[in-house]
Amino acid sequence: MLLVAHFSADHHTANDRFTDLAARFQSAGVDVELVTSSFSHVRKCQRTWDYGPLTFRRTLVREPGYETNVSPSRLWSHRVMAHNVRRFLRRRPRPDVIYCAVPSLAVGRAVANFAHRHQIPLVIDVQDLWPEAFRIALPCGGGPLPFSLPWLGWRITSTAART
Repeated sequence: MLLVAHFSADHHTANDRFTDLAARFQSAGVDVELVTSSFSHVRKCQRTWDYGPLTFRRTLVREPGYETNVSPSRLWSHRVMAHNVRRFLRRRPRPDVIYCAVPSLAVGRAVANFAHRHQIPLVIDVQDLWPEAFRIALPCGGGPLPFSLPWLGWRITSTAART
């Protein structure tokens, strides 16, 4: 099983649903790989420290990072991460099933397209309505950007429903 979570904990002792899910699946005999970002969303820096002991594989995919949560640089960072996730998926053996957390929409879309193209069952875990933050935080509600993001979310979930 491939578990893709763009935002995951910085240490094995943190309260993180993806680390917990991966450990639970692994203890049930499922071969699990947790794929997450090289960038710590909480600390706003690249993850260079030891995560701690794990019972499953954990892969960090390169993401450039950003300084503020609601910013064009965050959108760019997510786009780069999605590109790198696509490259990662193409280079590894095909998993039996993919469990993917959303947000980010960019990574979710990349994973959903890959799963659909290769007929891999896909589970989407919708964590929150992240794009809605743009309507609140940006001047004039962010213009057309926040209105296109829900469409992208719909595309991701509809892809999961078909695989």
